[in-house]
This record gives sequence, structure tokens and C-alpha cells, in this order.
Amino acid sequence: MDEIYEAVHVSGQRDTVSLLRQGLRARPELGSSQPYYPLRLPDVVAPVWIVPYADKRTGIKHGGRWDYIVIEESKWAE
Repeated sequence: MDEIYEAVHVSGQRDTVSLLRQGLRARPELGSSQPYYPLRLPDVVAPVWIVPYADKRTGIKHGGRWDYIVIEESKWAE
């Protein structure tokens, strides 16, 4: 009985994965298609270093810091 289960279990896993891949290729709206491009592309973000400076009006000194700007917004894959 164990030998039969092992033989069926291994082929069952392969068949399940194969059917899932076929379904995803047939319906790319479910998450992927061949060659598996993402459906939504992320933002393109760039770090910007703000240098330390002293405010001339108030005399307050500000330390440097990193800010991040969005160069290109996220979009749907074509």
C-alpha cells in the first residue's frame, strides 16, 4: 500500500503543478503568464540627501537626512 501511495503522491504533485501553470498561462489575470512578468510594476524611487544647513532667519541648525522621491509612479504591466 505504501508503494502505491508514494507512486501516486509524487505524480499527483507534478500533475497539480502542471495544471496550475497551464491555468495561469491561459488566464494571465490570475497572476502570471509566460514568461511570468509581474502584473503591477512598482514605483521607481530615488534617495535624495538633504545636506545639513543653518536657517539664516532663525539660526536653527538642521541635520542632514535622506528623503525619497518618486521618479516614476507604479503602473500596470503591458
